[in-house]
Amino acid sequence: MAVNSLDLHKAITFVELNGNLIERARLSAILWDETPSNEVLEELGKLQKHDGGFAYWCPQVSNLCDTAYILQWLDDLRIYNKEISDRACKFLLERQLEDGGWDEVEEVGCYLCPEWMMPGRIATRTWLTGFCSHVLIRFGYAEMPGTRCPTDFLLSHCDERGRITGYLRATWISLPMIAFHPGPHSEPYQKALTVVEENYSKEWVGAQIAWLLRCLKDARVPMDHSLVHRAIIDLESKQRRDGSWEPEPGEGEKHAVNATISVLGSLHAYGRISPEELSQ
Repeated sequence: MAVNSLDLHKAITFVELNGNLIERARLSAILWDETPSNEVLEELGKLQKHDGGFAYWCPQVSNLCDTAYILQWLDDLRIYNKEISDRACKFLLERQLEDGGWDEVEEVGCYLCPEWMMPGRIATRTWLTGFCSHVLIRFGYAEMPGTRCPTDFLLSHCDERGRITGYLRATWISLPMIAFHPGPHSEPYQKALTVVEENYSKEWVGAQIAWLLRCLKDARVPMDHSLVHRAIIDLESKQRRDGSWEPEPGEGEKHAVNATISVLGSLHAYGRISPEELSQ
């Protein structure tokens, strides 16, 4: 792989200057394995609703998307087997449907939320099923008694080429689940990975490529795979002059810190940030 073009110092400085308490703690946990302070845990607790769920993109009501989203923050912070993460995981598990998939809570439809969160759409259900199953795997809830297999739902909405119905990202977000079952040597996994590679674009913004790499890593796609190689090179080249990376379209610059943390997390997971760099 090409020489690392990342300016790590600039990226860290951007987060430290512009990030909030939780964001700075996520970065410290990712790069230096630092344990979050009680103050950070208290701030996270303030975000959790009484039912165990979280609200972020749709702040009026606990919902599946936002709960899975903030579980990724808890994953960054290594907050496992704690009340806050267990309650969030149970919020997701209690809302799994009989077909093995998930659909967004109906209450979301009462508010002006993004299209990709609107319930009752297969395009919402497929990517959300991949997302919920991914975080549940990360927190050790993949095979809870009484739960159903999300892969059954995903593969029932998959074409002959291996693409999951709906948004393209539904396919790569689902890869960790398909890697878990039926496994990385299975035909569904190989087909889905091929679909993602064939449709990958270097024009994707930094936040999107970072999420892709997070999924590829957890789907056990190795560093020497051609898609991982391309994505890392493209991602490093997209660092902006202030050290940050661009958030996803429509999110706005206020999410540039989160995008930058996500990038650094994915690059660190794939070994592109060395201990020597972190000690400087």
